[in-house]
Amino acid sequence: MKQIEINIKAEGKPSVRTMVLKNPIIYPSGKSRKVVSYMPKKSMKYREIITSEWIKKYGKSDTTAPVGILIVCYFKPNKSDSKKQQEALIGQPYTKKPDWDNIGKNICDALNGIAYKDDNQIYDATVQKWYAREDKIVITAYFFGEE
Repeated sequence: MKQIEINIKAEGKPSVRTMVLKNPIIYPSGKSRKVVSYMPKKSMKYREIITSEWIKKYGKSDTTAPVGILIVCYFKPNKSDSKKQQEALIGQPYTKKPDWDNIGKNICDALNGIAYKDDNQIYDATVQKWYAREDKIVITAYFFGEE
């Protein structure tokens, strides 16, 4: 089983819904309406960070092998907490928003077509959230049947 790991200095962020704008346009036939959908810029920029880091280290892959993925997100304690509270939180599970499933969805979608051909190849996924001294994401992908 082939294993690949990357470390990204970024905070784990949830998947954001695609925004939809409805601009009614009446055509001469009087029937149509134009609908435009787009991904918010913040979300696109976040996904670009993940994909560019992956491509820098491993390039693009079109593997069709089954994929297991481990996503570990590290979050800094709030600045409003005292130094003593911040130190006590380091290494503890992070149980605040964003939800683990939204983080996983966002990262897996970002790696779709980059680390693997399609995210339907993912047979196992784990997302962990921990307090740490700096924001960081560690993504480990396991490619079943590849060396």
